[in-house]
Amino acid sequence: MSDSAPPVSPPTPSSDAGLDAVRTGDRAYLHQLGYRQELKRALGFFSSFAVQWTCIAVAGGLSLSLGAGIIQVGGVFLFAWLIGGGLQMIVGLSVAEGVSAYPLAGGSYQIINRIIGGKNGVGWQIGWWLIVAHIAAVATEAYGIAPFILSWFHITLTGHWQTFGFALILIAASTVLNLTAVKIAAWFNNSVGVVAEFIAIAVVIIGVIVAVLFTGAHFHSASVLTSTDGVLAHGQSRFLPFLFALLVPVFVISGFDVNGTAGEETGQAARNVPRAMLIANFSTFAIGTVMILFTLLLVPSFPIAAHEPDVIRYALSPGLGSAAAEIFEILAVVSLFVNMMILQLTAARVMWAQARDGQAPFPRAMTRLSKDRVPVTAVIVAAVIAVLLIVYTGLLTVLISMTAILWAAGYAVLVAVLIYAKWRNLLPERPFRNGRWSPLVDWVALVWSVVFCIILIKSSPKNIGWGFVGTIVVGLILYYVLIPAKRRGVIHDVRAESEIEESDVTELESGS
Repeated sequence: MSDSAPPVSPPTPSSDAGLDAVRTGDRAYLHQLGYRQELKRALGFFSSFAVQWTCIAVAGGLSLSLGAGIIQVGGVFLFAWLIGGGLQMIVGLSVAEGVSAYPLAGGSYQIINRIIGGKNGVGWQIGWWLIVAHIAAVATEAYGIAPFILSWFHITLTGHWQTFGFALILIAASTVLNLTAVKIAAWFNNSVGVVAEFIAIAVVIIGVIVAVLFTGAHFHSASVLTSTDGVLAHGQSRFLPFLFALLVPVFVISGFDVNGTAGEETGQAARNVPRAMLIANFSTFAIGTVMILFTLLLVPSFPIAAHEPDVIRYALSPGLGSAAAEIFEILAVVSLFVNMMILQLTAARVMWAQARDGQAPFPRAMTRLSKDRVPVTAVIVAAVIAVLLIVYTGLLTVLISMTAILWAAGYAVLVAVLIYAKWRNLLPERPFRNGRWSPLVDWVALVWSVVFCIILIKSSPKNIGWGFVGTIVVGLILYYVLIPAKRRGVIHDVRAESEIEESDVTELESGS
């Protein structure tokens, strides 16, 4: 890419307050923001919902993380889920206004840059954090679900390199699917991902009800929901363990701007993206609450459950039998694989958006699109980084926690910037608003995100604290060493007209 190439459109104004995302069509609004319609706008409302739904993957997420909550406070974990998950919903409400105003590839990176400018590098750094969070999640999920998949075929993985090899196959499969046409990838997500998740949820909720009504299974007394017996020593304070249990809902319900990052591929994006995001968030929170309640009331022993790799399967087996429990596990793992796909493609979209602004190393290669308008180089780069992250087993524990803190810290900065923008009246007119509740929503979201980061760092200062600092340092090196000064801070497409092939897909601009 030539640094001297004329920009596609004039530099963006100091404020976007005069723009209108309510009455302006998708393509026209994208042009006003300084970009061409390169990606295929092939996603409707359901696809936008499906992207967010499978990103959360509540059945898969709880199957892997519920034990981490139980090991802290036993049955009291339900209340940690309600509090932490409820606060996460407030973060989602705040972020929804940002993606409604700026439904752009790049998500938080774009929103922050549009509001406070790109020269300070804050937006780029947040984009970098979210790229790392998404790719780290891909790496840890691939490594984590490989043993489950092999166990179905009665194969036991005996060492790191065996697990690494099968995780590599999963990342390769995710990459191949992501490099297909947007409509094919969306179909796979909408059908396989969403259906697997719904059936897994049904196995737990409906299956447990059937087991209690028609078999010998029975719920424990509701008193188990206030008990920490067998988990905490008699007289031990619940306060700190309860704080650590608050971390679990943030691991499960996060990635709030994932479907926002697909905004340039969504019809009526300013309206559909925030609606789909919130419906997915609130429905998974409600469903997750029921799943946790049933599991806690049914689980035979909290001390044993705390050390089970899949607590839900352990709870289901006595009442429903091992076959039903195994079906749940298979569906949960399938949903996690689709979740990997979504996270990998989201990271690729952020990298592509940064490269389009000249804000990435090798921008010409990183903006390359396949004939089906998929950011092919960025998808491959995300896969390569994910593989490198699981070469060394010592990184895995750090990576699991890093995903949560990078998401939470990134959204804390985003919410702080949105508070500033609303105070200065800098945001465009947008279809979604929190109305008179907006200040309360934003400040609660900001405080919770900061508190969460503090709790997470306190849980493992050496690994998480230094890992977070290391991510920031690497981001600063990339930004100030590998990106020339003349390209830093640009918030519009820097490529020449001849380098851009505008997509001719318009059928979803009027909505679907």
